[in-house]
Amino acid sequence: MTSSDTASMHRLTAKDGHELDCWIQPPTAPRRGGLVILQEIFGVTDQLKGVAEKYAAQGLEVAIPALFDRKERSAVVPFDQAPRGRDMMLASDLEETVMDMDAAVQAVTRDGQKTVVIGFCWGGGTVNALAVADPELGAGVAYYGRQPDAGDVAFIEAPLMLHYAGLDERINAGIDAFRAALEENFEAIGTGDFARTDSAFHRVLVSVIGNPVILGLHDMFVSAMLAQRPPTDDPAKHDTVAYEEHRAIYQAIIDGDMITATDVMDRHLARSYRARLKSPRKVSDYFQKEADKTD
Repeated sequence: MTSSDTASMHRLTAKDGHELDCWIQPPTAPRRGGLVILQEIFGVTDQLKGVAEKYAAQGLEVAIPALFDRKERSAVVPFDQAPRGRDMMLASDLEETVMDMDAAVQAVTRDGQKTVVIGFCWGGGTVNALAVADPELGAGVAYYGRQPDAGDVAFIEAPLMLHYAGLDERINAGIDAFRAALEENFEAIGTGDFARTDSAFHRVLVSVIGNPVILGLHDMFVSAMLAQRPPTDDPAKHDTVAYEEHRAIYQAIIDGDMITATDVMDRHLARSYRARLKSPRKVSDYFQKEADKTD
């Protein structure tokens, strides 16, 4: 990386030889240290560059690594195209992402000083991952994002500041009902009451949004789905799969991991919809029907 007095995109090399872009914002006040900002699912956006300018005014040299470069070089995803960014995030390899973040940390670390990383949403989860992988990390600040596995917490030596919406009344107000619906769903596995508790779980989930129009559409959609619910030879097995998906959605929401919650919900609904599709008829069925007419 070459030095510059103005903010610009630089090319870094990760430990495995991968080259990635990284926005470097030099400090505009006497230098106090280094900071790495980790992106959400939208890439190195102008909004993040604006955040970097504010930290630079406080004497920090800021790096924003392009963590999607392994999937699509210089990808910046418009805010109204979140599914595209989510897909790239889900396709990313965490070990590779850690190497890319480490390259950014090294780029703004000077004279033995330790560098701080800060991340939002997906970036919040990658802050936690880097803290597990790098015992030399100066500090980490995470806004939402996936927590590290409990067994990995012992590897973290850096101080962390973690932000989760403990006072988000709009979301948290429905948590007790959400948990109760999940428990009722569990108790109904393998019984004739599972379909009702399945619907009740989704209704509570949609109620959290607080939009009566969405709730009405949900009731219409679910009523139609339940009317077409196909029979199954092993209800307990079928119900267990559905319940585990419900549980994963619930846990992701409790953890503040909206990306995982949305991904599991997508797969859950897609699986439920496919189960209601009839198998296409075979050509042999036509000839059999014609043969039956002549008998």
